[in-house]
Amino acid sequence: MTEAALDEALPVERIVAHRLQSRIRDEVKLDDGERRRKLSIKGWKVLSAIQKSRRRSPETLIVAVWDRDREDAPLRDRETILDALRVHGTSGAAVGICVEELEAWLLADSGAFRRAFGRGPASGLSRSPESEHDPKTMLEAVLSSYPGVEDRARAYGQIAKSVDIEVLIRCCPRGFGAFVDALGEFIAPDLRARR
Repeated sequence: MTEAALDEALPVERIVAHRLQSRIRDEVKLDDGERRRKLSIKGWKVLSAIQKSRRRSPETLIVAVWDRDREDAPLRDRETILDALRVHGTSGAAVGICVEELEAWLLADSGAFRRAFGRGPASGLSRSPESEHDPKTMLEAVLSSYPGVEDRARAYGQIAKSVDIEVLIRCCPRGFGAFVDALGEFIAPDLRARR
């Protein structure tokens, strides 16, 4: 799907972002014993929130993304949730896991820094940001070499807008690459249907 087609199917003014924690607080229904045993509490809450939201508002697309934070449960949860969506024929919802943290995705493409801030990072970035134990600290160190870049939220946004998606997929296959696959399987069909 081209950027123009995506803009038409999902206009930016209709995109609403919520903190994951605020959406899963009270959305727990523990009635599927087998799936419940496979999921962490957070994973179960996310799946339950997705199912409840899709029943309440089937036209709303849902994307949930959270950090792995050196835990194995989020990766298992992602696969179990995607399997549950397949079993129930649920489209319009997808989940992604940042390995290890969202900041790894921002570190994947050194060219994004040049496009966002006019020059590349002072020191080389890891070719495998998913193997970094603390990408947030690494990104902070990189950003500290850019004078006038004090607003970190704005800087993150500038980098994200400048990232080459193909580089990001290649450098972060376990997190972003798998997320792109989930978007293709669960979100893209709904977007194509809206055209």
